[in-house]
Amino acid sequence: MNGRVIRTLFPNNTIQHLPGFKIDHNLSEKTRFSWYYTQQSTDSPAYPDGLPAPLTAARPNVVEAKTARFSMDRTISPTLLVHVGAGANPFLNPDSSPDSVLGYDSVGKLGLVGSALNPAGFPQISGLGVNN
Repeated sequence: MNGRVIRTLFPNNTIQHLPGFKIDHNLSEKTRFSWYYTQQSTDSPAYPDGLPAPLTAARPNVVEAKTARFSMDRTISPTLLVHVGAGANPFLNPDSSPDSVLGYDSVGKLGLVGSALNPAGFPQISGLGVNN
């Protein structure tokens, strides 16, 4: 690198939050339960290329996920343990171009009649970003 500093031409910030907690409780000497919950929230641009709308292939990337688990352990004998657990993990990761790209009048402004974009949307231009 010869001591040079490489700078990006556009911001590519990621904001991520991952709060979570767990509760363990002994109901009796032989029965225990546990409950766990976490939530993920990530906001990071996808495919940032530094181009203005509608040329850009960049789009918002907002991911949300939640995890909930419950488990119960029951000691039957010194050598036998019963473990029962259940959980859920809904995950939301929508992927779409911004409105400035989807709402672009490609027929009126570019004359792209009969294209797959008819009546709206700017055509995707790929291979322009540094990641390609």
